[in-house]
Amino acid sequence: MKYYCTKQIILSFIFILLSFSFSYAGFGGIKSTHNNEIPQELRDEMHMLNKSIISSIGENNPQYMYELFIEEVKEKGISPIKEIYQKYADVILKNNFHSSHDYHIKYLGIGEGTFPVLSETDPGFLIHVTMSNKGPKFVSMMESKGNFQDYILIFIYEKINSKWHLQTFHIGIARIAGNSPIDWYNKANNMFNKGQYLPAFLRLSVAGQFIRPAPFIQYKKEKDIEELYKKCKTQIEKHRFPIPVQLKTKPKILSIVPQFAKSDFFPLINYLSEVSFENEAKIKNEANNMLPLIEEIFPGISSYGKYVVFKAFNEIPSDPKKQYRSYGIVINVNE
Repeated sequence: MKYYCTKQIILSFIFILLSFSFSYAGFGGIKSTHNNEIPQELRDEMHMLNKSIISSIGENNPQYMYELFIEEVKEKGISPIKEIYQKYADVILKNNFHSSHDYHIKYLGIGEGTFPVLSETDPGFLIHVTMSNKGPKFVSMMESKGNFQDYILIFIYEKINSKWHLQTFHIGIARIAGNSPIDWYNKANNMFNKGQYLPAFLRLSVAGQFIRPAPFIQYKKEKDIEELYKKCKTQIEKHRFPIPVQLKTKPKILSIVPQFAKSDFFPLINYLSEVSFENEAKIKNEANNMLPLIEEIFPGISSYGKYVVFKAFNEIPSDPKKQYRSYGIVINVNE
């Protein structure tokens, strides 16, 4: 069984919600058109630019992107662009990307300002774009599909002196195990409403890893996710880890974290055991006996997915620099 690890976090999970202050110094507003509202000739032109950038990454030719960037970026030199090519080449070249969203944005005011462009798609999101009198902007998004972790490429272009220049290039996570952050939130919200606080919390911890696919993109339900996270955390903190389980072998739950086997989500229960790892039958029996008792503490822990996985330790793994011996037990809850 191959595990795909998300960040192993439970109560120490840091829920990162980036806050930004946006300037509205300009006077006026913006006009934004989306996908089929944009002339096809313009969309084709921008898609060719996108493909040329991707091709230059495959050819390891950062000079192409450098020449395409606006002057403010070029002033920083080519080194940051080389880092992008080295860091993301495998991700970009090993995935097939298709166009998902295009936005053509015109500024109707004077001066400069940062404005939210609202996506009416599901899930809805805002793109915060800085506009000026230099020229229109074009935001183009491409996504991969069908992978355990799907990515989104975001290109922001600015038209200067009748020529399109690249202002921003960003790569982020679009989906994990086929679900967007909002999908994970919806699952968590349903579980919370059933009183299944830990299963909800684990799914929110997955959503929190990619709630901002780019610093300038914000899901409309971001505040809802933050509020639900706080509610789950309040309920879970009623229990103090390590949690003793009422068995003769006296196991103690150290943490419960989200994990994946391929695209299958499951909880990983790390616990302290007094049973010798050499006694395989006894330690497997201990894990099987723990599960219904943990279900009483955290309802719903075994109600979703195929597996619950236990990882036993004979000592608390408190030193991150040290390797601790452990024993894994996979319980198929569907059998």
